[in-house]
Order: sequence, then structure tokens, then C-alpha cells
Amino acid sequence: MAWVAGICIALFLLFAFPRQMALLIVLLVVAAVAVVALVSESNQKAAASRAREMALVEITARGDMAVCSDPLYPVVVAFVNRSPDRILNAVSFSLKAFRPGFSDPVLTAYALRSDRIMRPGETYLSCWAKPVGQFPAGFTAQNLSWAAEKSSITWQ
Repeated sequence: MAWVAGICIALFLLFAFPRQMALLIVLLVVAAVAVVALVSESNQKAAASRAREMALVEITARGDMAVCSDPLYPVVVAFVNRSPDRILNAVSFSLKAFRPGFSDPVLTAYALRSDRIMRPGETYLSCWAKPVGQFPAGFTAQNLSWAAEKSSITWQ
């Protein structure tokens, strides 16, 4: 019920003092636009900063029995810390397998995490289990295309 009283008071003031209320409305609109612009700029800067940090860590994946000889862990994932001066504490990522020439993944694993601490410039290879599910008929870890996608990184 208070909102009805507020609307009545605002209408009274608008008609009783039209110039002053018009000025107040213009000032409120300008202030609102300024706040929206500041928040938008802040969000863009934060997103750009996050993208720059994410670009400092490279992750690649492939099926390679020469590197990963255990058939339960046939996928080699390579992590590279490209930061010139920061130590990497952990990387969270997803792993996807694709049939060559196709865009829909046939196997996917989310919420994977490597907590290997990596110095600047360091590369780390590790063997990972294939995502849950069966390989498509006629395919193995070696003849599928693999993609690893970072979801978050943690710096020391």
C-alpha cells in the first residue's frame, strides 16, 4: 500500500512543481545511465582480464598409446604454464572426444581437475581415463579427435 502513496506523492509533486520534477527526473536518468555504463565497463574489464589469464595456460589432449601405455588411461593431456612469472596451482577442465570431421562429441567428461603445481614455462603430461561411455564402433582413443577446454585456473 505504501507504493500507492508514493505514486500519489510523486504525481502531486510532478504537477505542483513541473520544472523541478523534470530536472529531478533528468538527473535520475543520467545517474542511472552512468551507473549502468560503469558496471558494464567493469564487467568488460573483468572478462578481458580473465581471458588474458586463461590464455596463459594451454591444454591439449590426444589419444596416444606410446605415451599412455595403460589401456585404462589412453588419453594424454598436456598442460603448459605460459605465464612468465606466476606459479600455476590447479586447472579445472573438460575433456571431449570427437569423430574426425564431426562437431558433436561422442564422449565427454566434465569437472576434471589437475592440481599439479607448475612453475612458469613448465609443461606437464599426464594420462587420463577416457570419459564414461563406449567408443563408437571402429574407433579407439588414438583415432578420435580430442579437445580439452579450461573452465578455471588457480594461481599461487
